[in-house]
Amino acid sequence: FLIYNFFFFSSRRRHTRSSLVSWARRCVQETGINAEYMGIFRMDITVKSRSGKEMGKFQVTESTLVKDFKKQFHKAFPQYYPSRQAFSAIIQGKDESLKDDNKPILTYGITKDTELIFKDLGPQIGWGTVFLIEYMGPLLIFPLFYFLPNLFYSSPNYIWNCTQKMAFVMVIIHYLKREFETLFVHRFGNDTMPRYRVIINSSHYWILGGALIAYFLFRPEYEPPKYPSAVCWALIGGFFLAEFMNLRCHYILKNLRPEGSKVRGIPNGCGFGLVSCANYFWETMSWLTFAIFINCYTGYLFLIVSAGQMAQWALKKHARYYKDFNGNDGTQKY
Repeated sequence: FLIYNFFFFSSRRRHTRSSLVSWARRCVQETGINAEYMGIFRMDITVKSRSGKEMGKFQVTESTLVKDFKKQFHKAFPQYYPSRQAFSAIIQGKDESLKDDNKPILTYGITKDTELIFKDLGPQIGWGTVFLIEYMGPLLIFPLFYFLPNLFYSSPNYIWNCTQKMAFVMVIIHYLKREFETLFVHRFGNDTMPRYRVIINSSHYWILGGALIAYFLFRPEYEPPKYPSAVCWALIGGFFLAEFMNLRCHYILKNLRPEGSKVRGIPNGCGFGLVSCANYFWETMSWLTFAIFINCYTGYLFLIVSAGQMAQWALKKHARYYKDFNGNDGTQKY
């Protein structure tokens, strides 16, 4: 009798519990109750390719982050690792990109009728790796021209003048600093970039900032500018001052962003009170003093191209500061 009652009531409790769960799920599906009010909420999201082909349905909850969804998608399609994925959806008539990996996916306003559009970003490479590759170019090319000039010129004897020797030191120190910053200072807002961009980005440093400057700087016909000694030392001092200020700016930017996050803040000090991107300003000052010091047209060419690119980046960041820090919703006023 005791055994009978045990099984009878246990079965009844399981049946009652199962019925309640089923009823709650039907209520959620039929009434569209928001997920945050139902801890048991589950919802299937349809994913389609850009061509309109359905790629499957994926279950999410109110606590599913975008990065969690990407991992789930990666399990279904191993060739598309998370950094290669991009998702968007039409939400309230607008094309919305799911950019923030640490944001719950349902907070974008996604419903059971929303269709996510998947975009393959192509093979990716880490930003840190890209920077290391870029800056390695001049660190390899300048020593080749400096220590092995016979590989590039036919003149039998090479005796470097003071300008060439100091220019070599300036370049090596600059790019060693950049490698140090990449390894220990920079915190990147984006983890990866398309792999094909490595060749494009590296050409600026390997060819324009490396081979072209080194070739014309160390050629036998090179004649150093006849500056007074005070001017030479002022240019050298200005270069290293700008390098130091640029390093300090990067530490200021680092301290604004906790490790592993994409948090942004308003930088102050080291020129940030005068310009939005003081780090670019001091970088430009470094190359300006270097170009004047060597007085070589490839040095000026590298300065113009670099300053032009940094100016474009600075304008975009300046506009974003005004957009993100407009004083609304408790944010700082830029």
